[in-house]
Amino acid sequence: MGIGNSPFAAFRHSTRIMDCRFEVVTPGPNVSLQRNAACRVIEKWQHLHRLFNRFDPNSEISVINRATPGQAVSVDEDVAACLQIAERLRVDTGGAFDIEASAVEDSERPKRKAVRDRSWGLEKSKKRYRIRLSNPGFCVGSYLDFGGIAKGYALDRGLEILQQCEVESSLLIGGTSTVLALGSPSADVPGWLVSMAEGWGCPELFTKVWLKDRALSASGTRKRGPHIKDPKKGGPAQGHLAAWASYTSAAEADALSTAFMVMETDEVEALCDRDIRVSALVITHTGACRTFNSEFLF
Repeated sequence: MGIGNSPFAAFRHSTRIMDCRFEVVTPGPNVSLQRNAACRVIEKWQHLHRLFNRFDPNSEISVINRATPGQAVSVDEDVAACLQIAERLRVDTGGAFDIEASAVEDSERPKRKAVRDRSWGLEKSKKRYRIRLSNPGFCVGSYLDFGGIAKGYALDRGLEILQQCEVESSLLIGGTSTVLALGSPSADVPGWLVSMAEGWGCPELFTKVWLKDRALSASGTRKRGPHIKDPKKGGPAQGHLAAWASYTSAAEADALSTAFMVMETDEVEALCDRDIRVSALVITHTGACRTFNSEFLF
C-alpha cells in the first residue's frame, strides 16, 4: 500500500520499529503543532516496540513467554489492552486470528478447538496489570506473538495522541501493510488517497481508495510467500492469496486482514454481514476479486 499522488504539501516524521518504517504524515499549515504531536506519537511507538518485541529478551512479551503456568507477571496497560482486543478478535473470527503461536512442528502440535474459553487472568494494579497463564487451554509449546495486531494497535494509540494535540488531519503508516487516516488532507478531497490491490487483476476501481477516519490493512503471499499460519490447523493459511480489511480501528483491521487469509470466502462474507462496519477485499485462489461492504471505500 502507498499514498496516492497528492496536490497538498505534507510533512513526514518517521521511525523504524517492528521491522518496518512507521510514519506520521500531516498536511500544513501548523508545522510546529504537527511536529510536536508527531514526536509524541513516535515516542509512543518506540515504547510499544519495546513492550511487544518477542525477539528482545527484556520485552514484556518475552517475560510472559518465559513464565511458568500459574506464575503472575506484571505487564504494562498497553500489553493488557492488546491482549484483550486480540482475544475478542479470536472469538469473532472463530479462531482464524490468534496471537498464540506454536513453537513445535505442526505435526507435533496439540490439536486446538476452533474457539475455546481463554482467560488471561488479568488483574489491575494501579497503572499496570498482572497476568497469569493458568488456563489449561494455553497449549504446551506455545508462545504469544503480537505480530498480527501490533502495527494496528500502535497506529490506534498514535491517533489518540494526535487527537489530544488537536491535530485534525493525518495519515499514520505502519510499514507497507497498515494505514490509519484521520480526517482529510484538504477540503477539496474526500480523504487520504491510498493504493491497494495493485497487480492482482482487480478492476481499477479497487486499486485506489479514499480513507477518512478509517484504517486499511493488507495481508498476502506475494512478497513473503505463504508466511501466515492457520492457527487452528497448523501449516500455511489456505483461505486466500491476499486480503484487505478496513475498519475504524487499525488494530482490528490489522488482525482481520490476517484472519481473512485463513478464512474461506463465505466466512469472510458472514463476518462482514454480522458487522457492516467491516469492509473486505479478498483474492481467491482462482484469482477472483471479491468485496464485501465496499461502500465504505469505493
